[in-house]
Amino acid sequence: EHCAQLRIMYFVDVPNPNLIDPFERLAQRAQQLARRHRVSVAPVSRTSETVDRVVEESACADLLVIDHRHHRILMRFWQGTAFDQLVRRCQCPVLVVKREPSRRYRRVLVAVDFSAEAKELVRYAGAFDVESELELFHSQSTLNETTESRRHAEERLVRLSESLGPTRYRVRTSVGHGDPSRQ
Repeated sequence: EHCAQLRIMYFVDVPNPNLIDPFERLAQRAQQLARRHRVSVAPVSRTSETVDRVVEESACADLLVIDHRHHRILMRFWQGTAFDQLVRRCQCPVLVVKREPSRRYRRVLVAVDFSAEAKELVRYAGAFDVESELELFHSQSTLNETTESRRHAEERLVRLSESLGPTRYRVRTSVGHGDPSRQ
């Protein structure tokens, strides 16, 4: 729909012993996707076994799409899962896919921290063709949370939603508590 080029990369923390040549399989998958969806698809020529490599590759991307299902198994106590690290470290927006879509996305969740980049991220998410809902979410640490800080966060979310201007979306805002990366 957006005439974007899709670049796909094979990434895994622990290599699958049953997969002899992951790049060959990736190249085949790229061809299948190109034919099925009539889009430009290019496999990234190197497989990645580190989060750093994926972060480096995503630096020139407009959007990183991650399959959620396979990344929650492997936990590193001090760093979090590979999935958690990618969501935190990538500079581009991240679309987490939990299952194959059966129709267009009806909801886009945008986690914001009120940084200068948040307004741009909200504008980017607003460009998706979502038929029903855009949700802006902010989480604050329970250590510093007061009734006043929560009200202030809610007001900032409303102002951020208003920055979209007139929109065809229903925009919701919500404030969570606890570790933002876990929320």
